[in-house]
Amino acid sequence: MGAACAGAAAGSAFFELVFLCGGGAFVSGAEGFLSASLEIPVQVLPEPLIDATLKLLDAADAEGEDFPQLRAGAAVGAALPRAGDWFGRPVNLASRITAIARPGSLLVERDLRDSALDSYSWSYAGERRLRGVREPVTLFRARRLAV
Repeated sequence: MGAACAGAAAGSAFFELVFLCGGGAFVSGAEGFLSASLEIPVQVLPEPLIDATLKLLDAADAEGEDFPQLRAGAAVGAALPRAGDWFGRPVNLASRITAIARPGSLLVERDLRDSALDSYSWSYAGERRLRGVREPVTLFRARRLAV
């Protein structure tokens, strides 16, 4: 088991993109799960996950009204690779957070926000009970810092 960040971005019921910081990008969809790189990071760096997700949201938005708006969720914690898939709390949590995120936004849980506190602008998005998660999860919306 190793430390990992997980994020998910969904544009429809058939598409989900999951990032693992330092571990590659994972795409799942109606046809199954495709993975690219399965290395467990030694040190979790949340900025690559957040930056890539914000760029993905911006790119989808730039495509115009005919392109589905994406929503994204991210979490940090221990994850375990097994049989070409990843298991663990951050993977499940990121998926649950994505399901409630507003279109065009990135929601993250408190631990991920705290690990990148000074790198982004954060707004409190409430505390939610999520399916399969025992305790309520405190959520924050991530945005780039104003220049």
